[in-house]
Amino acid sequence: MNKDDKDFLKASPIFILMGLALFLSGAWILYGHAHFINGASTWGTIVEIQKNEAPGSDTYAAHAEFQDEQGNLYKAEDYITSRGAPLSKVGDHVKILYNVKNPQENMVDHGNFWNWIMPTCLLTFGVFLLVCMLAEYVRIFKSLLFKNRF
Repeated sequence: MNKDDKDFLKASPIFILMGLALFLSGAWILYGHAHFINGASTWGTIVEIQKNEAPGSDTYAAHAEFQDEQGNLYKAEDYITSRGAPLSKVGDHVKILYNVKNPQENMVDHGNFWNWIMPTCLLTFGVFLLVCMLAEYVRIFKSLLFKNRF
């Protein structure tokens, strides 16, 4: 086994953990959004900007109210928070996606990029990283297995 292979084996757990983290993050976000595929959408209004204080970095989360098809009022909290300054202000209108069967399952719609494409990229890059790591392990294993055969 050469020095490069030894270095790879030392560093590989970090890349495997990164690949798993990316894959699981993308899968978790997509799983959380899956029930909105056949859901409904409506417009809501930002009613509150919640400031979450943390040492060195405050974040802001928007809270919106919306009505479902039956006219019942629900609240939605934006899952994307901002640092420094809020992304929205009270009174802004935002699109809300919600589960028709359970409108309490809802989210502020940020468009296809943030809702679907970004988590899919996370998942895909995680799979790519894991496949690359597996291919390199196979290459090293083959070189060790067939080292003395030829």
